[in-house]
Amino acid sequence: MTNITVQCARLRAQIGRHLVVASIIVGAATMSACASGGVGTRAAQWGSSPSAVVIENNSWDRVTVYISRGDQLWRLGDVGALGRTEFPVQRLGFLADGRSTFLVAHPLAGQSFRSEQFMFPTGGVAVWTIENQSGLSHVSVR
Repeated sequence: MTNITVQCARLRAQIGRHLVVASIIVGAATMSACASGGVGTRAAQWGSSPSAVVIENNSWDRVTVYISRGDQLWRLGDVGALGRTEFPVQRLGFLADGRSTFLVAHPLAGQSFRSEQFMFPTGGVAVWTIENQSGLSHVSVR
């Protein structure tokens, strides 16, 4: 009777050791996969993203500025009359992926207007100069 109990205990200990080794191997593989795909990928995307949109409002109206890609519109913020404001766009998750982008301005009084389409270069800054006559407004990418 004791012989069977000893054999069962040895078998349990051996299976337990195998499970511990297997779980360590799986855990190490999981950790290395997370490290290679998580932080490194986010850092690479962060480095390839445009850095900012600068609005130079030379008009007499305060405007609320939006950035648009495709069908989506994101609010950047407000720019006072005759003011200049820089908006970082990393928080929006924009990447320099070659897609067309344009800016939209909603003045406090008057009709909304939009910029011409442009593409962000890697680490670039888009500067939208807004004039009193919206047709004279222009975007330059640096």
